[in-house]
Amino acid sequence: EGNLEIDHVVQVLGTLRGTVADTHGTIVGEKGLVKAERLGAGELVIYGRVHGRLKGEPPLFFVPTLAFYGTVETPWIVIEQGATLESV
Repeated sequence: EGNLEIDHVVQVLGTLRGTVADTHGTIVGEKGLVKAERLGAGELVIYGRVHGRLKGEPPLFFVPTLAFYGTVETPWIVIEQGATLESV
């Protein structure tokens, strides 16, 4: 829990709470859970669950195993059939 600022690709396989800022990309694994006030990333690929506010550089990839609850800011998003999205 807390703030994570990193200059590499981040892969989340467990639970992460707080704020995430990185420049290269974030991958949330199928069993990953991110509860973020803000998740800012370069390329963003989500297989697991995310609750919060996403701000990503294009492209953002939402795959069928994704469950997302929150808001998204991006100029380009790829949503595959079967992804669960709930905007607040």
